[in-house]
This record gives sequence, C-alpha cells and structure tokens, in this order.
Amino acid sequence: MFKLTDYQCSLICADVYYLDRKEYQENSLHNGQVVRRPDFEYKIIYALDDAQTGFQGMAIVPKIANDFDEHQIYISFAGTNPNDPRDLYTDATQIRQARQRLNTASSGDQDYAQSKSQFNVVDRFWAHLIKKMKVKPADIQGVTAHSLGGALALYLAARHRLPAVTFSSADPRDRLSVSQIKYIKDNTNQYHNYYHPQDWIANWQADEPLGQAIVAQEYSSAKANDPTVNLLLNGHYLDSYGFTPTGRTAFFAQFNMDKFKQLPSQSAVLSALQSEQLSNQQHRYLTAISLLLTAQQMQTDVTHNMNDLIRLVRLAPKRLNDRAQQINILLSLKTNVQQLLNTRQLPELSTSKLDPVVAFNQTADLIDELRQEMNSILTFADQLVHQAHQILEDSPELLPLLEELVTYE
Repeated sequence: MFKLTDYQCSLICADVYYLDRKEYQENSLHNGQVVRRPDFEYKIIYALDDAQTGFQGMAIVPKIANDFDEHQIYISFAGTNPNDPRDLYTDATQIRQARQRLNTASSGDQDYAQSKSQFNVVDRFWAHLIKKMKVKPADIQGVTAHSLGGALALYLAARHRLPAVTFSSADPRDRLSVSQIKYIKDNTNQYHNYYHPQDWIANWQADEPLGQAIVAQEYSSAKANDPTVNLLLNGHYLDSYGFTPTGRTAFFAQFNMDKFKQLPSQSAVLSALQSEQLSNQQHRYLTAISLLLTAQQMQTDVTHNMNDLIRLVRLAPKRLNDRAQQINILLSLKTNVQQLLNTRQLPELSTSKLDPVVAFNQTADLIDELRQEMNSILTFADQLVHQAHQILEDSPELLPLLEELVTYE
C-alpha cells in the first residue's frame, strides 16, 4: 500500500494554503486540479475555502504508477494566514495557548457550540466527503497539516481514528474530549507531530505530547527576515524542516516517557554499576540506561531553559543591550550544562565531550548563538543515545529493550 512520506506530507501542507482565493486569486488551487511536485503528483478531489471562518481544506489522491488511486485519500487543512483576521480570531478564541493568555475561552466555546468555528467546518468537511461524495472512511489514509491546521487535523483524526502527521501544530486539546485524548495517547504510533523546541506555538508538546512529539533538528527559514520572527516564529514555518533521503525529517532522539517512568533513578543505576556481581551483559545494559537517562534529562532541561532565555532576548532586548551581559548569559548556560553533566556522573566514555561551538563573535546575532548552543547540547544528547546503541549492538537480546525507550534515526 502506498504511504506518503513525511516530506510529501509537508508539500501538501504547504500547497493547501493556496486554496485561499482571496489571498492568491488566479494562483489559487481548486477542485479537480492536478498538482505536480518532484517525484510526487496528486489530484484534488475536494477543496473548501470557507468565506465565514477563513478555513481552507482539501482531500487529495496521489498518483500511483499511471493513475490516481481513489482508495488512497489524504486530507489536509491550512494553518494561519497572518493577513486573514478570521484565522487570527480562530487562533485567539479556539487555541489553548492564546485562550489562556487572552482570556478568550468563553467566546471560543460559544462559537464552537453555535457551529461557527473552523473546528465545526472540519466536521462539515468530513460530512461532505462521506455523505455527499460517498467516500468510504476506510479509503481515507490520514490527515496532515501545519500550525493551526495541525490542531484541526488532530481534532479530525481523534474523532474518526485517522493517522496524522503534523508540523508545528497548535494545541488542539480544548476541542478534544477525554476519550479522544486517551485514544491518541493509546495509539501514539499513528500520530507524528514535528516541532522545533524554540517555537512557542508548538512546544506545548514537550510537556504534554499527543502521539509522538518529535523534536526536529533546526534549519533556517527563508522567512528569517519576516517581522513575525520577532514573535519567535522562525522555527514555526514549514520551510524550517529539513528531510532525509527517505523523506523523514531529521530529528533528535525521542524518549518514551511512559517507559522511562518505570526505570530506576539515575543514582540507583550508578550505584548498581559499582556492584562486582554484575555480568558483562548487565553492566552494558545499565551503562546504556545511564546514558539514556542523562540524554533525556539534558534534552528536557536545556530545551526549557533555552526557550525561556530566547523569550527574554526577543521580548525584552533592552534588558540585554550590553554585549558583555549577553556573553555572560551564554557562558552561564555553558556552565550550567557542564554542571548538569557532572551531577549525572556519567560512566566514563572515551568519545563523549561537550565542545563549545559558539565563538563569541562581537557581530554575531545573539539569537543565532543561542540556537547554536541549544543545538550543540541537543546534538550531544543524541550522541549519548547513539553510544547507548553502540554499547548494546553485540547484545541482540537487549536491543529491543532499548528500542522501547527511545526512537532514534
């Protein structure tokens, strides 16, 4: 069965924005149109540009061999168009982060109850496919979307138990029932949600993921000079994701937190490693577990601390106008990371070291330095995970245990 790669999903997520007739006029996409991408072609079988709410969504079928397969249907929804007040209103009243900051929950709930929100349009979109176009639910293979569209996609996926791939998704939980959230968490392998850690719209997944929250490696966005970068949105755009030759995004190690909670503490593992009663196999496994515990803690601590620091720099630049003060902040972060490593008491590793990658250039941009620093630390955590795999590569009976704890490409 043909299955879209994550790269192909991202192309569809980018294309669906072009359903907006007001924004793109003669360049907008429409029903029946064939869209040709390198090594990928698809046909739009249903497109909706809702004038009332600003919603755009489409259902497509990919070309397989020499024909479009009507039994391989994928759905995609557009995210926020910053030039469209209707999209901005949806963000402000329907998305958890904004509702909490702006105290707009009541208006959003009222719109949803009166079937006036983009989430309601998603329901009508689905009903049109199933009831009017006579599409069989079994032929719908999944849904993919970006940003606000990601929240809409997870909403539809949870309601109808569809797989989903999202990029920089907003938080959909205010529109999901307890049972729907439970379904996603019980079927995490069906939900791939990619995000960059400095993206404040999507990094809610660091604490409360729905499905597999995948921390994608950082890439520069062509929108780097866009004014929205000042709102920390550079890592929010679709073009900030890079892809491997297999069509997957390059991502950092992902940890199964439910499994991690069942592990002994780092201190207990380090204590056990001192025992002379351990077999070689047990020693290798405990060493690998210690590496994973350290890597997971680094990823959590550094991502959270760095996000806070980047917010400070972006939102309060006058407090950081002294270059010496900026450098002190970076040096302090480096010291904190080294202390983190020391307190974890890593087993002796011949190839592990945290090399500074930031030369404190007087003309360099502070945000770029912070991102480089964060990436160097997360990359180091990845190296620890890789070493854990190497330690157990000669123990095939232990590797499945490791793979339950971490996903690593």
